[in-house]
Amino acid sequence: MYGGQGNDCLIGGTAILAGGGSNSGDDLLFGDGGNDTLIGGRGDSDQFVLGAGAGTDLIVDYDRQGFDTILLQGSLTEADLDFINSSKSIAGNISQTDLQLVLRSTGEVLAIVQDITAADFEPIKRIEPLII
Repeated sequence: MYGGQGNDCLIGGTAILAGGGSNSGDDLLFGDGGNDTLIGGRGDSDQFVLGAGAGTDLIVDYDRQGFDTILLQGSLTEADLDFINSSKSIAGNISQTDLQLVLRSTGEVLAIVQDITAADFEPIKRIEPLII
């Protein structure tokens, strides 16, 4: 699904959800069940919704400027999560480190934040409860 320019709310099952590539638009990306790829777009304040039992979502473009937010469903809080670096080879001897957001009580991987480490994530992370 592709939201285009502007503010979008995208909800999917096993899908690629893209909020748009423009520099404007605050997107709410809710992967729901299944393993989803979430792309908020550049230069805006996107919200990525994660929850237990909803699959492992890949967040492709978490904003290093600290404008994006991860929203946790149910009673989950930041204290319930472990932040674990995971390295992988992407081409020949080139590797990439991704950040896994892991539910401490079960070991379930809620999300993989692409191309960011726990040390990079710490000063910019914004994790809040999802309020409906």
